[in-house]
Amino acid sequence: MLFDRITVITAPTNTSIFNTIFSSQNPLEFYSFILANPSRAQLFKHLKCPPQAANQLGNIRAVLPLCTQLRSLTVQVASAQSIFAQVSLRSFPVLRKLVLTNVLTFPSLIQFFESILDGIELEDLSLLLDDTYAEQPADILEEPRAPPLLSLRAFSLFNDNQTSTSPMLLDYLYPILLRLRRLVIRTNVFLSPDIAQLIEANTRTLKSLDLSYIFDLSDLFPRLVSNRISRDLVVHLPILSDELANYLVALARVFLELDPASMSLRCISFLITSSYTLVDLGHHCDLWARLADALCRFPHLEVISLLLEVDMDSGPLSSWLIRKKDLEVHPAFENLRTDRRLQVMQEQIIDGRISRW
Repeated sequence: MLFDRITVITAPTNTSIFNTIFSSQNPLEFYSFILANPSRAQLFKHLKCPPQAANQLGNIRAVLPLCTQLRSLTVQVASAQSIFAQVSLRSFPVLRKLVLTNVLTFPSLIQFFESILDGIELEDLSLLLDDTYAEQPADILEEPRAPPLLSLRAFSLFNDNQTSTSPMLLDYLYPILLRLRRLVIRTNVFLSPDIAQLIEANTRTLKSLDLSYIFDLSDLFPRLVSNRISRDLVVHLPILSDELANYLVALARVFLELDPASMSLRCISFLITSSYTLVDLGHHCDLWARLADALCRFPHLEVISLLLEVDMDSGPLSSWLIRKKDLEVHPAFENLRTDRRLQVMQEQIIDGRISRW
């Protein structure tokens, strides 16, 4: 039980703020410990092999077969192909979550799926596309086989490329993404037709949705919050002050028009950009208060969370930026605090892991 929520990272890293992560500052000591105490390997349930661990593939291949109780694994696609050419994923009967990082090309991912993933019972798949990821028509020389029939319940896609989308990837995976309960798509591009199609295909099963896309409040958003299925929704707010003001007005209108009995949400989160300033908050005070009052109408809505995006390079204007403590005491959210429903957290994405504290 002690290790059930502990993730071991097989490389030095700065993770002091995350109490569920153990970073091996000397990876060789970790490998030596496992090889000297093979029975202890079953204690480790969550393993993360970051890019800097790529030079330790020999040690990883030696240790991994002993960790038969792995439930989640994070690894580069290139490293995974090398590792699992010798160690079958079927050796891990309780593995349910796989995070593949540094996905360079679409063909490399297809090759991994066709040769390695067949026959395992994954429930949660996360893909982190490399900054250089781009899809080309020449990537598909022939029609790829259908992906393995995975019973996926959760899917996450992270793409920081400012110009690249992933229609080929989503089209290839589409057959195994039709009964999702949780969907996370964080990209730097606007909502594309393939993503919209994926959401529409899962509206009857999705309980948790997190998109780096500003919801269309006239169509998709009202249907999601009133489908009697959704439980957790993350709403990304516009960056520009004037656009955010208009969006807050529209959000309040949607919630004022909804029948409280029709909404099944238990938690709704509003992701606030790291560039949001104290001046902006002052200008939007009445708008936030109106939205908070509208949300108080819903008795089943247990948590209203304000997520403040973390930017490690905020620069000289950092003193003007909004902080967690500013939101915790701001008068616009007084009613939510009185109802004990307000939650204020910071959010940062590290290697496909959305961390909040």
